[in-house]
This record gives sequence, C-alpha cells and structure tokens, in this order.
Amino acid sequence: DCLGHIHYFDATLADSNGEPYTVSKAICMHEEDDGILWKHVEYRNGHNESRRARELVISKICTVVNYEYLLYIRFKLNGEIEFEIRLSGELSTNLPSAGEDPEKPSYGVLCAPGVNAQIHQHMFCARLDMAVDGDENTVSEIDVIGQPDPS
Repeated sequence: DCLGHIHYFDATLADSNGEPYTVSKAICMHEEDDGILWKHVEYRNGHNESRRARELVISKICTVVNYEYLLYIRFKLNGEIEFEIRLSGELSTNLPSAGEDPEKPSYGVLCAPGVNAQIHQHMFCARLDMAVDGDENTVSEIDVIGQPDPS
C-alpha cells in the first residue's frame, strides 16, 4: 500500500493475555509528491521555475472485523504536520430491528431486501502534544450530521 522508496518498521503489540508479539512490516514510511511548493515566472524575460513539494508519510492499516482503518501522519516541507484517518472495508449489516418497518428501517439504509446497513459513527481519540513552535496551532473537528427525514 506504500509507494516508491519504502522503509517498514516492525511493531511489538500485546495479545489478549498481555503477552508481547511482533508484527513485521506493521508501519510504513515513504515520500509522496505533494504538488507545487513554489512557482514563479519572471515577467521581464519569461524565465520559469518551480519546485515540487514532498511529504514524509508514516502510515499503518488496521483491520478490525469488517473495517480497515488507514492511519497517516504527513510531515510537509512547510512545517505542517497532518494526521488523517480513512475508513475502508465492507458495510456492517444486520436485520431491521423488531418493530421497525422492514422496508424503511429507522436507523439505517436498506442495501438489499431485509438487509439493513445501520447508520453509526466511528469515534477516534488521539493524543498529540503538538506544541510545535509555540501554542499558535490549529485543530479541526469534522462531525457527521444526518439529513432530516423527507417524509
């Protein structure tokens, strides 16, 4: 899942009894192109220069039942550090609950007759002590809000 020149790190984890075990190649480090970092055309003589941006990417993919959680930390040339979580995998499905209209579940979407893909959220907690160059940093939170029932 990593690109280009790659370095893998092993990870030591704890099993259900608290005993350590090692996962080989659990964490990946590689560089990616990040578009144009700088560009200028000198209007007097038409001289054109640009520099590509690169980012150092540390990534890990965790499989939990039907989901894959893709975790990325990106170190950018402008000093920005970005932490991103992507979700992939398969729908988590169930039967509509007792008392629900089997044709229109209250808390999901029918993806096949009698198969409900329930609406739910994934909550993540990450502790990042990011006092980088002082305390003037930015945090963004994105929340999912359901649409009102059209009926």
